[in-house]
Amino acid sequence: MSRTPWLLALAFSAPAWAAAEDTVPYRVQRGDTLYGVAERLLERPADWAELARLNRVRDPNRLSPGRELRLPVARLRGVEQPAVVVYVRGTVTVVMAPGTGPKALAAGDVLGERATVTVGTASFATLRLHDGSVLHVQAGTVVSLQRLRAKPGGERRETVMQLDKGRVDSTVTPQPTGSRFDVRTPLAVTGVRGTRFGVTVGDGGRRVLSDVVEGRVAVSVEGLAETAVPAGEGAVMSAASRTPVVRPLLPAPGITTPLVERLPFAVPVAAVDGAVAYRVQLAEDDAFTRVRVSAETPLPIETADLPDGTYMLSVRAVDRDGLLGAETVAPLRVKTTPVPPLAQFPAAHQVAGPGPLDLRCTDVPGAAFYRMEVLRLDGVVVRQDSPADRCVFRIDVTEPGDYRWRVATVIRAGDGSDDRGPFSDPSVFTIVPAPVAPEPVVDGADGTAIHWQGAAGERYELQVAEDLAFTRIVVQSELTEPSARLDLPSGCEPHYLRLKTLRADGLRSAFSAPRRVGSAGGLCTSDGAPVAAGAGGRVDTPVP
Repeated sequence: MSRTPWLLALAFSAPAWAAAEDTVPYRVQRGDTLYGVAERLLERPADWAELARLNRVRDPNRLSPGRELRLPVARLRGVEQPAVVVYVRGTVTVVMAPGTGPKALAAGDVLGERATVTVGTASFATLRLHDGSVLHVQAGTVVSLQRLRAKPGGERRETVMQLDKGRVDSTVTPQPTGSRFDVRTPLAVTGVRGTRFGVTVGDGGRRVLSDVVEGRVAVSVEGLAETAVPAGEGAVMSAASRTPVVRPLLPAPGITTPLVERLPFAVPVAAVDGAVAYRVQLAEDDAFTRVRVSAETPLPIETADLPDGTYMLSVRAVDRDGLLGAETVAPLRVKTTPVPPLAQFPAAHQVAGPGPLDLRCTDVPGAAFYRMEVLRLDGVVVRQDSPADRCVFRIDVTEPGDYRWRVATVIRAGDGSDDRGPFSDPSVFTIVPAPVAPEPVVDGADGTAIHWQGAAGERYELQVAEDLAFTRIVVQSELTEPSARLDLPSGCEPHYLRLKTLRADGLRSAFSAPRRVGSAGGLCTSDGAPVAAGAGGRVDTPVP
């Protein structure tokens, strides 16, 4: 099925051969004929007939030396000026000429006319033409370089490429009058003179989209009048209709680019009305020559697998037809190293009592020291650097409540300065009032039954010893109820009791003051036997 070619071009000089600006002079040399001039300087030897008509030459074999002929620029053969591959990422191949096999494309390769470049999925390539124009070839694209010529007469140029599928973004240097810079597609020819624009071929060649970022183009369909397309507008063309639809591009998205310290990272992008997706590019340079990421995606836009560094971010909204909108460009800094330590103590949401508290975290190899921040209850951030390379910090916390802390690794940079990495995610710990030690009450005359005030969920540690220093402990137990009956050994030595509260949150009180318990002590012999009175009763000693 034949397809009607379309023309998308900047306001050029009209391509009429007779126009003076579209011809260059040539002075006839001895022995010249129109046949020889056409064979040597024009695209086809058969173009001698057009030379004869244009210069009103009756006999093509008889030319007077010194006569000036006008040569049509559009038919000049010119000098081939190859393109240079500036950047390749991913899978990109090239067929240097029809009939040859594909090979991997690499930066520095030189591409001549008839070279066909194929860019694979999640891949990208940048080509620089001899005049400084740059082609950004996107993923899923097949493009052929058909003409790369410089022509005599005011440095005129002829650049023609065939885009069969995918997308090419072009940054074209100003073209001298009479030059051509065409991107041909199954439906359209996009010609420019000096501008930034993109051309997309989709739906198997049945849809062509062109968006203009800078400059001005004109869309021409054979048999129809030209339609101007200024910067900020685009044209949608389909095989079903011969009339291009020109409309404003979607507005540039609003974006913010804070320092990226975690990957993947969602770029904060304000949604654009009418957008179905967003084209995002991350490049290593301002000119987007070295593009690391180029993709169309819905929100949120996430970045991943990026080394530390400063990048340029470009975001454009995509409408329902696939037409790219206006562009937002902003720098994006990624700083994910050195990696932060992991919090060890207190663990997340752990409870601690008031007073001095040691914050501990894992050590990171190569660290010079660590930097810690604690957010106090009053909103003040307390900063502290660790001693040497140990990730330990001592702080004093007295007010009950939730505290947040985070820590970063600091290494020595090559110049000897401190290079701090990102902070860890904040970890929360809670300071609560310390539990109170129980106060035991002795029940009964024998002093072996005791109780104390307790609370639900509390446990208690009970100790009984033969000395006030509790070096000779005879009873040690953990209780769930606030009472106990002691089974003390009989004898003459006194016994002492103390208690500690064990709360469910893991906190423990101090021990209560020692209390003497059990029956009153008596007089004893050297071997520990009680001394009996005359009637056989025990001789007691006063109880302190």
